[in-house]
Amino acid sequence: MLRGTLNGVGFMLVDIPPVSKVISELRKGFYGGRMVHNAFLITSDEVSMQLISSTRNGAPDALRETMEAKRVDFVGGVVTEAMLEMEGVDFIDPLLLEPRLNRFRRNVMCLSPTLEQQFFVLAEYLGNASGGSAHAVIRSGEAAAMADVLRRSLLTFGVSLASATLLAGGDALVDHLPVEGDVFVVGLSAGDAGAIARHVASHGGVRVFVVFLEFALLHAEFVAAFRDGAGADRVVFATSLPHWNDRGSASETARKFAAAVTREEDRTPLSLMSFAATRLVHTALSRMYRVSAEQLADFFYNNVAVAVDDMLYGPFADGRACPATESGAGCGRNYGATRISVWPLARALDPAVPELFPAVTPSMKYADPAAGGLTARLLIGVIAGCAAALLLVAVLRYFSHSSRDNANAPKERLHPVTLVFTDIESSTALWAACPETMPDAVATHHRLIRSLIAKYRCYEVKTIGDSFMIACKSAFAAVQLVRELQQVFLQHDWGTSVIDDAYRMFEEDRAEEDAEYVPPTARLDAAVYRQYWNGLRVRVGVHTGLCDIRHDEVTKGYDYYGGTSNMAARTESVGNGGQVLLTRAAYFALSTAEREQVEVTALGAVALRGVPKPWRCTSWTRCPGGLWLG
Repeated sequence: MLRGTLNGVGFMLVDIPPVSKVISELRKGFYGGRMVHNAFLITSDEVSMQLISSTRNGAPDALRETMEAKRVDFVGGVVTEAMLEMEGVDFIDPLLLEPRLNRFRRNVMCLSPTLEQQFFVLAEYLGNASGGSAHAVIRSGEAAAMADVLRRSLLTFGVSLASATLLAGGDALVDHLPVEGDVFVVGLSAGDAGAIARHVASHGGVRVFVVFLEFALLHAEFVAAFRDGAGADRVVFATSLPHWNDRGSASETARKFAAAVTREEDRTPLSLMSFAATRLVHTALSRMYRVSAEQLADFFYNNVAVAVDDMLYGPFADGRACPATESGAGCGRNYGATRISVWPLARALDPAVPELFPAVTPSMKYADPAAGGLTARLLIGVIAGCAAALLLVAVLRYFSHSSRDNANAPKERLHPVTLVFTDIESSTALWAACPETMPDAVATHHRLIRSLIAKYRCYEVKTIGDSFMIACKSAFAAVQLVRELQQVFLQHDWGTSVIDDAYRMFEEDRAEEDAEYVPPTARLDAAVYRQYWNGLRVRVGVHTGLCDIRHDEVTKGYDYYGGTSNMAARTESVGNGGQVLLTRAAYFALSTAEREQVEVTALGAVALRGVPKPWRCTSWTRCPGGLWLG
């Protein structure tokens, strides 16, 4: 297919001396990502990258003039905040020279962890490791807003922000570092790596958390300052990258990077970032029917999640710009880093040093007691519940074998796959309200669902928290599975009324706050309630379509990407506990004879988050006797 060349530009900001070295490192990653080069142009058969020299203030005009002279599809590498305001061109993993809070711009795709994501993951690490409190020293024009996001992140995991020192541009960071405890530092400049090294060497009780972007920009300085290793275990950052210089890495990205960038001194965090971004651009182009900035942006928002080698990006979601700590319905999401882990600087120096905290994909859902979120008591309950949940691991792994039988996994890319997503209604609040009951309840939840997956010869793709993603070769098998799932949960003897009592409490609490809200189940007669509700309430979404099917060499299992996965997940998210939502595509994937065995209620067009147009759905809801109401 002749699509044309994807035209990119990068900028050499001549009035900022460090940019020259940054560009040099980025170019090595571009070359490794199948590009060839001369002084001002980096090209492959399908992608070109022109390097433009400009001053910092003149960069927006230089970009505008270039766009008037030729088609420009994307900008990569170093950018300025003013450039990001421009429309008609995409920015792929733009590199600002100082940390900034992210905000949704549809044409800006962040592949590296945003500042908000890093704060969230580091806060989760602290909450799991020790709790307590942390300090912050921030030198930025957005210092106050950054401190607020950090405070909310820490609060979510039961950690407090003991102090926040907000500095102006000329203030020395190191003068404000505490002599003990944990401190987040934002706004590093030349010389600060050495100052941090001396500080941690002098004060054995302090740990310094830095932003990965600033570590990457000052990588050579950090390596020189901590060459002897003293204190390197007490400088910490979060990253989604594999190690850039690990010869024995299990990461496919790292292995390809090492093969492409052969000199060890050329393999740096920045060159790996550009290598990964270049790989993604080539992947995007391979799936585009025609080349344009609009089509490139659509690739991210239509595919939702994008896999390149072992790197996974997404989900991306089109929508409106929301405050940093808000992630509700309609909020756009232009950042896609996943599997973010916490490293000590010692690991950057020696890949044999283990991570401090294994890779997680942050939910970015913040707790805020003052705004009606989790109270302090419930936060304690969440923490206690999470600790108890660890006891489930051995049991849950036992029950996962038959549900993960690869023989049952859909593998043909040209055959439609029916995907099922499940989720426990009000799961987080349940863990907070009844932490002693939830471990056994969730273990039962997993056991019941896995037995049904095996019974109907479907495939457990993965669990995300207490949610399941299930793939079925047959739409009817999926329908039978989810129908029996709701019946089994309704009829199961949970051995306690604590969960039902908690659901009633949640409804009554909401009724006290909202005069127009009428509790749908809390005030039912006990006999009537028992006909409809019992124990955990699970909502289910089902969709059928073609998928990008991938085999994971690490897990040896299969995963399913693209619009079908996105639609199934979005369908589940708008349902209620005890309800199954089928898209029209899933319903009509059934034969006429199969549809006669299933009674459904047509819901008409249903608005789904991140989906431009309402989607036609049908529904099942529990009715007395475990039948289905059509």
